[in-house]
Amino acid sequence: MSLTRADLSGGVKLSLDQNLSISSRKASYDRAANQVTAPGRVRIRHALADIEGVGLAADLASGVFALESKVRTVLKPRSVTAKDRG
Repeated sequence: MSLTRADLSGGVKLSLDQNLSISSRKASYDRAANQVTAPGRVRIRHALADIEGVGLAADLASGVFALESKVRTVLKPRSVTAKDRG
């Protein structure tokens, strides 16, 4: 028997890599579609932005994330390295 779907609740945090995490009270993962959905408030934290909104649909294969409403984004400055300076 293999996992095809997971419905999670109670403070869900999904870490996709070192720079990206998704937090919500509830979330569902559909393995066949390779998608994560969350019906309520969602927080996406990335190295370059913090994003909050309501209703997430995330396609993990393509990396496309869509929030349905009440979206708020705070962009973070990128760290400047010696390589960036030339």
